[in-house]
Amino acid sequence: ILRTSYLQSLPLAFCVVIGFFSILLAVFSAFHLVTPSLIRVLVLCLILGGIIYVRKNRSISVTNPWKNWAACSFVEKLILTSLSVIIIFIAFNALCFPPSNWDSMAYHMSRVANWFQNQSVFPYVTNDQRQNQMTPGAEYLILIEQLFWKSDLLANSIQFNAFLLIGLGVWGWFIHWGVSRLYRLAIIAVFLAAPMLVLEAQTTQNDLAASVPTVVIVIAVVDHFLKNSAPVGAKDRKSTRLNS
Repeated sequence: ILRTSYLQSLPLAFCVVIGFFSILLAVFSAFHLVTPSLIRVLVLCLILGGIIYVRKNRSISVTNPWKNWAACSFVEKLILTSLSVIIIFIAFNALCFPPSNWDSMAYHMSRVANWFQNQSVFPYVTNDQRQNQMTPGAEYLILIEQLFWKSDLLANSIQFNAFLLIGLGVWGWFIHWGVSRLYRLAIIAVFLAAPMLVLEAQTTQNDLAASVPTVVIVIAVVDHFLKNSAPVGAKDRKSTRLNS
């Protein structure tokens, strides 16, 4: 499902990146090697490897958004425009203002700052034990960003990107099961306009970042059971609507 197109494979890639850096940070922390110079080299190598893979993998295709826009009806264009306005406003708040809410200041960004200083993600002495006890997720990627840019201005971008990736994952699932484009747009618009998602997308909390792997797992499990329970020949009929 998640390989229906290039963009719809991004939620799974996000999960892989989190897992990759979690292992890497744990190994480097044992030697206090979580430093800006090393992280920059690793990130640049990862980006270069991704570019090479995309260029060599002919099966990955990127559709022309302008062609899809021209094929949309008036109602579909209205939904897309409204959704784009919401996303633009969220992006402005998330990317133009540094973290400032209570949870961010109390332990999300506090432990990132301590990891940065200690050059390690291992537990440290603190009077707020949430910094050691709460399971990290988005903070690992925030640490990578902060080591790379030496700034926390883009810290909210992790949750914002997770917000977009959840929508892409659900969108890909609807395409896979042949849901019409109008219904897909309507459901995604209502889903992404939910107040909790809008507010979480502008913070450094973990909820949306943790939701991306959850969405990937749920889609894979549901798809597995639906495939096994589908009548003979249903799979072939369903696959004809993947390019809708």
